[in-house]
Amino acid sequence: MSINVETVGPSLLIQQYVAEAFEANVCQMVSVSDVFPFTGGRTQTVVIWTLAAEPVGAHRCRFVNSVTVKATEAFLDFIKKHDQTFEQAATARREATSDHNRRETPGYAASLERAAKVSCLQVLPTVGSSIGL
Repeated sequence: MSINVETVGPSLLIQQYVAEAFEANVCQMVSVSDVFPFTGGRTQTVVIWTLAAEPVGAHRCRFVNSVTVKATEAFLDFIKKHDQTFEQAATARREATSDHNRRETPGYAASLERAAKVSCLQVLPTVGSSIGL
């Protein structure tokens, strides 16, 4: 389990991620996240966060960071109570999540690259091959 507390757009999110897929090239985490908009109130969404390494050559890979947010009944009730349409809410969440992801993904990628290089250096003498990122 991973617990993240962060600001995404105009809301504070408390995310309790549980791994649904955890393999060498992909990690998919799912959270029923508590959302506290700065305008007040509380609701929940389901967040599916997928991190993956896709091969793009013999010695390279591309880092993919994907976030999917799904509405819960609590979220639908919340936006109805605040006179917001689903389309308005979806557009606002998409823009906030895209902006957040755009700013954070390079840091995740750099961190994973550093860890992979250290890991490769530790493994290389025993396996005798090289891996580049």
